[in-house]
Amino acid sequence: MPDRLPVRNSRPVSPAALEDAALLARVAKGDEAALEAIYQRYGGACFALARRILNDAQLAEDVVQQVFLATWQGTGYDPKRG
Repeated sequence: MPDRLPVRNSRPVSPAALEDAALLARVAKGDEAALEAIYQRYGGACFALARRILNDAQLAEDVVQQVFLATWQGTGYDPKRG
């Protein structure tokens, strides 16, 4: 019989990730302040990534709007997919 428990290949969850999960749960319940907090935290990075990929500021703004609209409508985030 082994004297140690098997080790799972998982990383500890950061406090920020736990806070994000709590915010997303609040967004799912219709909390506008939670959506604003998520946007303040990730909107700039989302825009920068979209701008770099698309090389067009207007299209990048549209993408960011669609991402956060989908989040608000509950269709934009699946924690199982990250």
